[in-house]
Order: sequence, then structure tokens, then C-alpha cells
Amino acid sequence: VDKSRIWYHHGIDGISLNVEGTGEYLAEKVRQYKKTVFLGGSAGGYAAMLFAGLARADHCIAFNPQTDLDDCESSPEVAAKYDFTQVDRKYMDVTKWLRGNTQYFVFSRETGDEDWIHRRHQTRRLIPMNKHNIHLQSINAGLKQLRDNGRLMKILDRFI
Repeated sequence: VDKSRIWYHHGIDGISLNVEGTGEYLAEKVRQYKKTVFLGGSAGGYAAMLFAGLARADHCIAFNPQTDLDDCESSPEVAAKYDFTQVDRKYMDVTKWLRGNTQYFVFSRETGDEDWIHRRHQTRRLIPMNKHNIHLQSINAGLKQLRDNGRLMKILDRFI
């Protein structure tokens, strides 16, 4: 859990202090396994994409990820909730850190007013990036709904 609420830019408690430290830690962990899957939703989806690229994971599954923190910062309603002075500007656009060997599966919710910024990120940043093994799929449910209706396990079973 990102207790700082700044997209894991302050690292992980007891493990790292910043994005680079977290990336190095995860890259070391990834080397121990034959198959790795990074998973997250919203800000966690952003982190899953970022760290899957930095650690060179096999797969990344992201649900409604934020991909462009500039978009977040430019939205008064979103910017009011987060301290963007704490965000490392180098990592604002997660798509700069995607790696070709990692398969990215992005599940995008297309309904609900609260998801406008997620759709905008994915439309602007991900759709033109076919070179990065990005597979977009539309979902019209949140993670809780996907869990409750059994669809989440079906998605995860493809990678486990």
C-alpha cells in the first residue's frame, strides 16, 4: 500500500526510499522466479506498469491504470487530493518506462464519471503504443465487481 498516496514515488516502507530503489529491489526479486506477474489497479496499476518495466517482469495486469500523472496534476479535482511536489517528475509518464519483453494487459473501465481520467490516459498514451506489447481490453466493472462475479479469477488464471 502506498501510504504516501504518491504513486509509490517514496518507495515501499522498510524496503526502498524512491522509484529507483523499488525498481532495483523488485528486479532482484524477479530474477529468482521463472515467471513474474505484476498486478494493480488505478494508482497501483500505474505502479504495476512502471515496476514491471523497471524489473523486466514477464507480465503486467493493470486495471484502470493512471498512465500520465501530468493529466492528474492538471485536473483541479485530482490535484487537490495529492501532493504533486512529492512526485518524481522523471516518472510522470509511465509509458516511457515500459519494456518490450514485458506483456502488458490493461483492463479499462469505460463507464462511470469517476473513470474519465483513466480513459483519457489510456487513449492518449497506450493506444498508439502497440510496439510495447500492450493489450487493451474493455471492462465495465470495478475490481470489486470483477472479484464478486468471478471474472477476476478467470483473468488471473491466464497468467498463473
